[in-house]
Amino acid sequence: MPVAKKMPRGQASLFDLAAVQEWRERTNATKLSSNLSLEQERARLTRAQTEKVERENLRRAGELLPRDEVARAGQAYTAAWASKVRGIPRRMTQAGFITRDQEPQVAAICREILIEIAGWKTLADVEDAAPAVETTKPKRRKAKKKKKPTPSSTPPPAAAVPEAPASPPPIVDEVQP
Repeated sequence: MPVAKKMPRGQASLFDLAAVQEWRERTNATKLSSNLSLEQERARLTRAQTEKVERENLRRAGELLPRDEVARAGQAYTAAWASKVRGIPRRMTQAGFITRDQEPQVAAICREILIEIAGWKTLADVEDAAPAVETTKPKRRKAKKKKKPTPSSTPPPAAAVPEAPASPPPIVDEVQP
């Protein structure tokens, strides 16, 4: 409350009527807006509680996993494929695609690839790298048009042998290592 002249404790202070009326209007407006804010806060609380219940239902249904579990699985996956990439030069040497002298150069390329991937922090980084991969694809050649055979050059039809129906893959209940 605005005070025109403040007096010591126990004595009456002097107030400016216009300043007091202005102060009361401001505080009443604040109270009205705080009531509106209270309604907004209640709606926000209700929304948060609804989201919490939905997350709990998803977790119980097995559709939502704990963050640390997903992080561990992702790290294990990344470590496994990085190990495979680091093994490419040795496998290429053993398969006879490159010589032992070329192995260090291929290993250096694999390291460069892994270092680049390790620098990716966002999905935008991955998307930026994707066009570089697409441009390195070999271009497809257009298929040559086949000439229509002339009636005199066509061989007589061979006896048609019916193909055996493909058997469906076996059903496996357990995954064995």
